[in-house]
Amino acid sequence: MEHQYPMDMPVAMRLRMYYQNLHKSERIVADYLLGESRDDVLELSIVEFAAKMNVSEATVVRVCKRIGLSGYTELRLRIAQEKGGASSSAQNEMNIPIDKEDTIDELPRKIINNAMNGLRDTLTVLDVDMLKKAVRAILRARQVVLVGVANSAVVCEDLCCKLMKLGILCQTYTDSHLQYIAGLNLTPEDVVIAVSHSGLTVETVDIARLARRQGATVVCLSNHLGSPLVEASDIHLLTGGHETSFNSETMVSRLSQLAIVDMLYVGIILQNYDDYYQHLQDINAALKEKSY
Repeated sequence: MEHQYPMDMPVAMRLRMYYQNLHKSERIVADYLLGESRDDVLELSIVEFAAKMNVSEATVVRVCKRIGLSGYTELRLRIAQEKGGASSSAQNEMNIPIDKEDTIDELPRKIINNAMNGLRDTLTVLDVDMLKKAVRAILRARQVVLVGVANSAVVCEDLCCKLMKLGILCQTYTDSHLQYIAGLNLTPEDVVIAVSHSGLTVETVDIARLARRQGATVVCLSNHLGSPLVEASDIHLLTGGHETSFNSETMVSRLSQLAIVDMLYVGIILQNYDDYYQHLQDINAALKEKSY
């Protein structure tokens, strides 16, 4: 599958989104380009850079092409542009790592800044055409089935609740056996929305593949291009933000996914605003008795 990157997507973001799909020698190149010394590339020819990395020139070119660049020349040009761009500097200031020396006093600024950065990254990587396709698919669907485990299950629950409020038939499953049973009952009139930040979750990928075999349309929310989940999906909605170690359990990925949930929800409403608005008013009125 050919993956299209937005023209203004930074090199580092491209590398992180595709990193898990790189081979060992390609990761050597990526690690250097993600490090503090990456600007040294501007002074090196491809022959010198490959020798410095102890890899072949073909490996360097292959990494460039994997992240949507024509080759080493374009890579150097992009890095030079980002080095001189004010927006790049501002973005780098937003990437504040959390380490064991931090105190709780420092956490609010770091957590909030990293969350904001993840949302900005999501705005950069999100393909609006894919978003439109997802909205149309949901509106046409006989039913929508949402699958995700652990942290991703929270995102599924939120979207399911919103779709139900709009009168759209949907179910969410977190148990792998129930997911599989639901998958066997899918038809070409159905839509499956699969959520996995890594795109590697076995249960989620398996259900996406089963749904494709059943003829259903598969929409995924994920962070990594080229992941098994993206490859198993018809429509992919990508999030920004890069998380490692314990940060993978924090809110950055979920905030980005929940932002896309709201895009889907409001996007559906905008297709028939007056009817959906009245429907929501009726539901809110009916639910008033559930409040003190």
